Amino acid sequence: MDVDQQYPSNYFERLIPLVQQYKVAGGMVYDRWEQNKYMPLAFDSVRGMELHKMNLQNFNGVIEIPYPHTNLLYHREVLSKISPPWYEAHLDPTGLERANHVDFTFIEKIHQAGFRVMIDLDCEIKHMMTKFVGKADADNARNKNIL
Repeated sequence: MDVDQQYPSNYFERLIPLVQQYKVAGGMVYDRWEQNKYMPLAFDSVRGMELHKMNLQNFNGVIEIPYPHTNLLYHREVLSKISPPWYEAHLDPTGLERANHVDFTFIEKIHQAGFRVMIDLDCEIKHMMTKFVGKADADNARNKNIL
């Protein structure tokens, strides 16, 4: 969980049943994306640090998102099938900056172990900027063609 995010008051009550059912589950995280453009952090594919955004416009409820951001809950079964290290921080060539903001390597290990990553689109997790950024902001940006 990030310290600069706002969670629904029923966050755990919503997600624990999903973890029981799917083994890996989370809420939908909204973030800023270059110059105040808001977006849901959901990706079809990842190659290194190149991300391909998913279009979530026609989806609702609980769906599979291959590469979400953070805020996932894992059933013990998942961690028992994936050998450590569970999280790998990678540095850039200078060794001074992180090369991976989110550990997509770990999410790939989850897929290789046979698990899907399920996200409850109605469990909205907002990132803080000068305000908390959520679905309404992303929809607004999309409607104004700045997303």
